Amino acid sequence: MKILPRFLCLLLMLGLVFSQASCTKEKSEALKVAAQTFSSDANDAVKKVRELFLADVSSPEESVSDQEAKVAADINSLGTGKLNAELLSEMVKGPTPANPASDAVNKQFELLGRAYGSFASMYESLPKGYLFAKDAVKNSEKYSINLTVQLVNIANGIKAHPFTFRGRRILLIDKINRARQITDQNQRDATLAPLIEQVVQLRLDEKKANDEAILLCLKAAESGKRISELIRDYDKLSLGDILSLTSDALGFVSQISNNNPDIEGLLKKYTGIRDTIKNDPYWSPMLDKEIIGSGGNK
Repeated sequence: MKILPRFLCLLLMLGLVFSQASCTKEKSEALKVAAQTFSSDANDAVKKVRELFLADVSSPEESVSDQEAKVAADINSLGTGKLNAELLSEMVKGPTPANPASDAVNKQFELLGRAYGSFASMYESLPKGYLFAKDAVKNSEKYSINLTVQLVNIANGIKAHPFTFRGRRILLIDKINRARQITDQNQRDATLAPLIEQVVQLRLDEKKANDEAILLCLKAAESGKRISELIRDYDKLSLGDILSLTSDALGFVSQISNNNPDIEGLLKKYTGIRDTIKNDPYWSPMLDKEIIGSGGNK
């Protein structure tokens, strides 16, 4: 008679163990998804910043029609003078070829993107080894908090020193200067009118691009902040807690998806979060000064 109760008790104990193990595996899987989201968001931000950096340092690429117009203007500017071999050589040389960012800078962007990808790769096999997940998760904590702070630094750097579309600016300057040399006032005004519109449009395009880069950095920083919190409290959180914290981040995505996101307010919010991290007795010892200092510099 005693065998059956003992057997039932054993089944209950085994059921509890396997139930807890299953929950731990699900927690690992949820954390893996959060890490992949952070990596994806961060890579989107890095790609956008790299795109803007290249636009900021590259020379313009003139269209054939622009080059023809420029040659015609150069010829007309000779007046009664004669075209000589030296002037023709300058015309044939054409516009200065585009100068992309140096290999060293491109390499830095590649390393930056790789850092976020490497963080996500730490979690690839986590669900398979969920019974040993606690230590593996803690080992990744330093990386998540440093990469999160770095994203906030980059966003602030863009706000302080916005990128420009250098090529478009150079072409506009050249066109405006040539238009101003037209002696007939009506023709000059007619030529300048669309160029003035292009100046205003360039201003709007640059602001839109910089704002987009800042928002992508802050979106990634939100993902990084969430996963850093999950890592810190992993052994205390239930699966429901993890899913709840992860879904909360969707509210931020909705906030920045409207037509007029408050860039200043968001920067202030995340700068405050960054400063709290720097002064927090738990987080501050993990911060890598070299990594943090590289954010936002151009």
